[in-house]
Amino acid sequence: LTKKEAMYINQSLTFLEQVIIAVADRKREHVPFRQSKLTHVLKDSIGGNCNTVMIANIWGESAQLEETISTLRFGTRMMCVANEPLQNVHFDPVLLVKEYEQEIKSLKMELAMHDTLANRSNVSYEAYTETQQFDLQQLIRRYISGTVTEIEIVNLRQVKEIFKQFKAIVLSQEKEIEARMIQKYNIDLTADGSKSSRRGSFADGGVGETDGTGFGLGVAPPTAKLEKAAVVESRKLKSRKATKERLGSGAKKTSQPPSPQEEIPELPPPITPAL
Repeated sequence: LTKKEAMYINQSLTFLEQVIIAVADRKREHVPFRQSKLTHVLKDSIGGNCNTVMIANIWGESAQLEETISTLRFGTRMMCVANEPLQNVHFDPVLLVKEYEQEIKSLKMELAMHDTLANRSNVSYEAYTETQQFDLQQLIRRYISGTVTEIEIVNLRQVKEIFKQFKAIVLSQEKEIEARMIQKYNIDLTADGSKSSRRGSFADGGVGETDGTGFGLGVAPPTAKLEKAAVVESRKLKSRKATKERLGSGAKKTSQPPSPQEEIPELPPPITPAL
């Protein structure tokens, strides 16, 4: 036994003692099983589901008294560890499936018997057929329009199917509204019938919005597109007209005759006294 091997053995035993102290303490939440390979291997044997037997070897001579006392203390700590031995059972998946199917069948029979005793013999727990789905959808439409005031709830399966048919009705109404919007605003469609997702495209010579998801007005003809030069020229004409109007109003104000209030009255001729 070399010095290095003895060091590794003592280190593993130290980690094992730390694990045993942590398992014996009820207040500890974490047990360091991964500190060494020895503690990781003995994880199920220390506080797990195994029957564990510990053999402590001691020596009665006075020269080994210290090691004997240390070993006995270690055994005392090990006695505080509580294991819960359990039998390891391996289940066959095929047998489990068969058992579950039989249990489901017996539960359905028991539920049917309970419904019969409660005067609910017409209640079914199987999946809805296409005819039943159509009838339920028509009932929901009459409920939405106000013809039917309430829907009688029989079981949870009916509730799930009602929500499913409500979703189908909402989706169909959204498609109808979308088709009406496309028809109203003359939104172009692609060859495969899907809406074009181009926005403000000038590849076809037009302008506007081709996306049918919003309130677009479709694609305008090329003649409706204002050129940049035309916009600049119209702004220049407006500014010139405004300048001429300002100049004309100023000239009119200067050429107007003075008002009667502003006329200077003429003085009478001087009177000479007669000699």
